[in-house]
Amino acid sequence: MFSLADNFQDTWGEVSAGINLFNLGAGASSFGKVDVTFGDDIDGVGGQLGVRYKW
Repeated sequence: MFSLADNFQDTWGEVSAGINLFNLGAGASSFGKVDVTFGDDIDGVGGQLGVRYKW
């Protein structure tokens, strides 16, 4: 058996932003997303990009 413990006394946060672009006539779309995590001892950045095409 094991136990997990967290210390929630520190201040931290997470911010996400995204955008979608599409052209219905051409059947194409794209997207982008960025995630930023910050805090006293936490710093992180992640993201996603993608393109979709329907034929």
